[in-house]
Amino acid sequence: MLGQRFRQVPAIFAEAKQRLSRHIVAWGPQPEDAYRELLDSAGIVVSTTWHEFQGLAIMEAAQRGALPLVPNRLCFPALYPPTYRYDGTQAGLYERLHRWLTDPAARPEPLDTKPWEWPAWREEYRKLLLAR
Repeated sequence: MLGQRFRQVPAIFAEAKQRLSRHIVAWGPQPEDAYRELLDSAGIVVSTTWHEFQGLAIMEAAQRGALPLVPNRLCFPALYPPTYRYDGTQAGLYERLHRWLTDPAARPEPLDTKPWEWPAWREEYRKLLLAR
């Protein structure tokens, strides 16, 4: 459970921390080197968000090789093919995640993130700037 903490944290996080304690590798913000190391070792990154404009943390983990599993809402349908999305329900998340974890053949290949990266955008920005 990596990343920034907010003032209002749903109670489920304390329950999850307690119930999953023997499986937790890291919790909360981490020093930059540790954060990158954890991302590099991650197999799957999950989002359950109801409020997201771009999903930078998920994008960063996907760029480092983790399989993104995101809800079929908000910005995610524009960025992730259906293979990496679930229907947005708890049951849908469980089904997809369970399948990926128990059946290696069901796991997709790592997502090609090159279309998000600067080399893919450089020429488009150049065209826009020169057209002005």
